[in-house]
Amino acid sequence: MQYLLDTNIIIKHLRRQQKVDPRWLEKECGVSLFTYAELLYGCYRSANPLHEQRILDETLELLDISVVDIGLKEIELYIQIKVNLEKKGQKPEDFDLLIAATALGQDLTLITNNAKHFKRISGLRVLATEPEALPLPDHSH
Repeated sequence: MQYLLDTNIIIKHLRRQQKVDPRWLEKECGVSLFTYAELLYGCYRSANPLHEQRILDETLELLDISVVDIGLKEIELYIQIKVNLEKKGQKPEDFDLLIAATALGQDLTLITNNAKHFKRISGLRVLATEPEALPLPDHSH
């Protein structure tokens, strides 16, 4: 596995706002256990939770995206990251830190539409997909 997809990538795919890039899928993708929890929470808040969960699970299966489990290594990374950021006076979201710790612990590149949430985390490889993070085309020719 090479890539860990952030929650917002899956949400945009489910809402048909932005498809998961097939090039990522060629390299094998996963979602953090915490991304799955966030997605499941969204399902349960909907008018038809079981239907939404079925769509979510079928989508992940169709795209061959697995849920990446964690262990003590990732929990320790999470705590280290959180303490380091808190010492700098920052209050990051726990799920973002847990997702980042999963990527770091499993040596995966995190693909996200919210790179700014992760830029403070040392050593984390991030592939940003939001337009402002992508290089502008050179039209000078």
